[in-house]
Amino acid sequence: MKTVVLVGCGKSKLSRPAPAKDLYTGALFKKARAYAERIGDEWAILSAKHFLVMPDEVIEPYERQLKGLSPDYLRQWIWNTNWFIRSRWKVWENKIRFICLAGQEYAQAFDHELLSKDVKIAAEFPLAGMGIGQRLQFLSRKENRTA
Repeated sequence: MKTVVLVGCGKSKLSRPAPAKDLYTGALFKKARAYAERIGDEWAILSAKHFLVMPDEVIEPYERQLKGLSPDYLRQWIWNTNWFIRSRWKVWENKIRFICLAGQEYAQAFDHELLSKDVKIAAEFPLAGMGIGQRLQFLSRKENRTA
């Protein structure tokens, strides 16, 4: 079974275009990226602007968060991101284990009430219910654990 890890984007970014894996500079993103690279067969980034971004895709810095966006945009984001995930990994054909290392807003792309049951995606959310400090501690413990 293939493991795909999806990491939430971060607010802190470089001031110039860069591969997405390098664009986000915050501590939480960096720790999530390291964990994703260690445990996943593939990983990608859930982006408030670009929906789903592959690590080597070059993108420009942007300012957008899911929190506070209009319900219409949020609905569009959920549908588009879900579609990109399902299309990229052809979830209807393969057995894939999804792990989402992102906040609650981003997790909506997997299982939101507006998604029909045939498009919902089963995923694990190891950071669910944790604040940023707790997420950093969790990822630090995983980082310090020997493989």
